[in-house]
Amino acid sequence: MVITENIHQYREIEKLLEKAKEKTETLKKIYPLLITCVVKGTIEEYEKLIRDYPKPKYAEEAYFKLVWKYQRLGKTSEGIRILENFIKNYPESKMKE
Repeated sequence: MVITENIHQYREIEKLLEKAKEKTETLKKIYPLLITCVVKGTIEEYEKLIRDYPKPKYAEEAYFKLVWKYQRLGKTSEGIRILENFIKNYPESKMKE
């Protein structure tokens, strides 16, 4: 009786482990997509902020956060383009130091 009960518990544990493995594989696939969505969402917000409020008080920090977001997406060339625009638009900024 104890052996039968242990075998039943073992099989239940195997089923749970298989479900956990499936969920882990799904999460591995979904996580990069979620990160991309979160990062891209804020990219649009920062670009809108720079476009709608170009004064240094608002735009300077948005430029740097935008560069960071592109970096997180692996889009270094976009980040460099943003930095070049920043330097062109705010040549007197203390943030470029």
